[in-house]
Amino acid sequence: ALRLVTTALELYPTNAHIGVSAARLVAENVDGRGVSTALDDALAIAERCAEHDPNNAVVANLRATLEARRGGKGAAARARALFARSVELDPAHAAAYHAWAVFERSKGRIAKSRRLFRECRVADPTRAATSQAWALLEVDARNFAEARRLFQDAVVLDASHAPSWQAWADAERRLGNVGKAERLFRRGEEATRDAARGIVGAASGTRVRRAREAASAAKRDLGGARRAKEPELDASASALASSGEVFTHPDGSGDVRTSRRSRLGGGGGSRAKLRARSSLLCSWASFEVARGCPTSGRRGDGYMPLARTLFREAVDTCPENAQAWTQWWKAEAIASRGGSGVGLGGLGFRLNPPNAGAERQLAVANEGLARCPGNERLRHARALSLKSLGDTDGARRELEALARDFPANAHAAHSLGLLLQELGEFDAAVKAFESGKDASLPCLTAAAAAASHSGDVARARGLFMEGSAAASSGGGRGRSAGFSGFGPGGGSNDGG
Repeated sequence: ALRLVTTALELYPTNAHIGVSAARLVAENVDGRGVSTALDDALAIAERCAEHDPNNAVVANLRATLEARRGGKGAAARARALFARSVELDPAHAAAYHAWAVFERSKGRIAKSRRLFRECRVADPTRAATSQAWALLEVDARNFAEARRLFQDAVVLDASHAPSWQAWADAERRLGNVGKAERLFRRGEEATRDAARGIVGAASGTRVRRAREAASAAKRDLGGARRAKEPELDASASALASSGEVFTHPDGSGDVRTSRRSRLGGGGGSRAKLRARSSLLCSWASFEVARGCPTSGRRGDGYMPLARTLFREAVDTCPENAQAWTQWWKAEAIASRGGSGVGLGGLGFRLNPPNAGAERQLAVANEGLARCPGNERLRHARALSLKSLGDTDGARRELEALARDFPANAHAAHSLGLLLQELGEFDAAVKAFESGKDASLPCLTAAAAAASHSGDVARARGLFMEGSAAASSGGGRGRSAGFSGFGPGGGSNDGG
């Protein structure tokens, strides 16, 4: 798609429709280039569109969104000016109000974001994505009853809008309402199944249905299902939890990832709908892994059969969803620890041979890379799997190549440093850790420890002092150097 639209843009450089499509695709094409480069290239295309069509509200909104995503000095002011220009050009341009509201929410400006969502609702009262994103704003503000009402509006307006189901289920999960979150995931899967069948074939969703039936049968064999408790955080959370079920309408329309609404049987938006369903399934699978529910009646990794079914359905629905592959890889890593992960009940049983888990992880990473060539996180996952299987040479080659291709990736630098340290190459380990120290405090700390082990006391002292200063200043180097990004989310739910 990117190649075709780029060719079209070369043939018709003044066509704003082609330019907008090209910029959006370029912004998402981050593998092998990095997010910053992709956004710079996309913004350059959008700015050329603005030169040819300066009064195009869609182009102004696109430029504002790209500025907001890119960040940097003055980006917020430029984004706000462009958002204002977009709605000035077209006061009925709901997508611009929506994107502006999401941006202000990210900046913590709750009142302004709420006002912009109201403006968006006036411009297009049928937009499910607006209700969903507004609901997330109210969750941030701890207005839980209002958040639930807005989530209800979203699924009534469009029952096939997967991001609404996912966002609502994740919100309930964060409140501790595990049983309700599970019901929302199930309802969302059922509501979006027909959309996927209409696009990818009639078999979509069959695996999920069969896995759920098997899980239910296993629960009956164990003596019946046990309802999950749903604790509330405070009075506001109690209001959210006690307002009852909300599913009333089975149909609707709208799409979170495009400014124009797309019907299930129509053309544009099919790819976005598949990706949204994939994200929903991935989030549900990660929820099951985190919860560690005994869906199959087996001890230790009994939650995995349903989780694997959901992950497989997610990646089959949208093979280019790299987040689904990485989440699946992480789930296999948790399962291979035999119950030591979050939500596994602390069971220490290992039901599989010692290398079975690592082999599963490697298989997932390899298949994911076949569908998402060059993906940064999947390459990292593959390297860690090779290390777990004892292939230190292969892991080293992968990590060194990853560090060269993505020099700003502190996670890769940290993993490479740990591997070299285990191999006794302390000087090389220190260099690897130091390459990520500007972005990661753990890299800086590990570099100091490695230097100390190698006997370079002066270097270690200097690195420890640098780390202490960075920690005291509260700078941007405090994020974990572990292999992050595999939380229960699996997709963006901001409606933007």
